Order: sequence, then structure tokens, then C-alpha cells
Amino acid sequence: EGSRVTKGQLLIELENTQVTDIAFNPTGTLYAVTSGSFNYLYSYSNFPKLLSSYDDGLTAVAYFNGDIYVTSIDADNKGSLLRYTTELEVVEDFGTVDSIVNTMTVHNDVLFLGMENGSVYTFDGVTLDKIVELSSPAKSLVSDSNLLYLVLKNDSSIYIYNGETFFDSGA
Repeated sequence: EGSRVTKGQLLIELENTQVTDIAFNPTGTLYAVTSGSFNYLYSYSNFPKLLSSYDDGLTAVAYFNGDIYVTSIDADNKGSLLRYTTELEVVEDFGTVDSIVNTMTVHNDVLFLGMENGSVYTFDGVTLDKIVELSSPAKSLVSDSNLLYLVLKNDSSIYIYNGETFFDSGA
């Protein structure tokens, strides 16, 4: 069976394909990336629109600085950060195994990327910086506009970013 995302109606249904992430822009347009038999980037306002396809699987999507950013995973388990303007173009190739971006979010006008290898990067639109390397893979990054929260795989803690590093919230 295929994956299905709905926003009032059917958006995506593709055989052997899953929706791996979604994001919204400030005007409410939904962006979705799929991975599997079909590696697509979609936008959805009133109707679904296929924006781009990609050879490698797509793992995350975020709307940042007026552009759509997606991440991919290749056959060697290495990730890339891509920007979509009129087509997908590579911003950064991460050259190590397990450099897959599992999660992305925007916090304080900076794009944060959480990796399978435990690294967390920031991207300001020009420069990509590794800010921390943790012992477990990043599972989810969430911003509430005040604080940035990180959840790791196989870890029951919630980590909070203080502007320099992540600390265990004790929760």
C-alpha cells in the first residue's frame, strides 16, 4: 500500500512509497517529501503539485529563508542537504556513513539539522556549522519560537538548546 497525506482531501498515494516529512511555509502551503519507489517533493495549497523528483530517498523538509530545503540519503547511507528554487540543487554533501539528516527545523532564523550519527548542524543560508555531536541519533527537533527541543532515538530525555549546546531538561 502507498502512503497518504491529506489536508482536506487526498494528496499523495504511491505504491511502496512513504511520506518522510512535512513542513509549512508562513502562508500555509504544505510541503511533503516521499521516499521509496518515488522520491518526490510536493507542494500543496489547494491541489497537490509535484515540484521535483530525486534519485536518492528524501528524509526531511523545511521552509527556510524563502526557500524549501530537503535532505536525501544515498545507497551508501550518506546524506545531503538540498535547496529547491526551480529544481533541487545540492548545498552540502555529508561524506560520512550515517550522515543522514533525520530532522530539520527553523529556530531564531537558523536552520537546525539533526543527524543519524548524533551530529547537530546549523545553517544560516550560507555557512553550515556542526554545533554538537551527541552519543545517539537525533530523532526530532522542534522549536516553539522561544526554545529549541531535541529528542534522541532510544533516549527518554528531552534536550533544550541554550544558544551554545543542548542540555538535558530532566524531563
